[in-house]
Amino acid sequence: MSSLNRPPQRIYLAEHPNGALKIGISWCPKERVRVLGARYGKVKVIWQSEPLVWPIAADFVEATAHNILAKRCIAGEWFKISQGKAIAAITKAIAMVENGDKSLVKRRSYRSVGVVEAALVTAGILMPPTTAPDHILMQRKHELGQAQAERNRARKKQP
Repeated sequence: MSSLNRPPQRIYLAEHPNGALKIGISWCPKERVRVLGARYGKVKVIWQSEPLVWPIAADFVEATAHNILAKRCIAGEWFKISQGKAIAAITKAIAMVENGDKSLVKRRSYRSVGVVEAALVTAGILMPPTTAPDHILMQRKHELGQAQAERNRARKKQP
């Protein structure tokens, strides 16, 4: 599907229970936040733009808003800033892109996924992976040891 045939996207502002804000784009922000909730916990949409119709590309606006707020970035698309300042940055980004100013459109280079995830855990946005109970870990270690022993025996039998 070409970008001209897609439904218009919206810029949305979502809030994590710890106060961190996410600036993102989606055709349906409420559905997007529902999906995000599975990973980040209870996240809610607190603001969304009107649908942005081509040539006001939502991804240009999103990148511009991210760059305006770069100094307040926690990790990835998450920011520690007031709702009012975030909305003002998004509104400014929309105006800049509408006026053809794409000086801030360049996407920020995000750190590796592991570093971003670690920052999200530190910020309390992403829960750390749960640790399996010790007996499950011991059983898995035993199974891996058994498999390795079988491979070693098979190698010794080969001429």
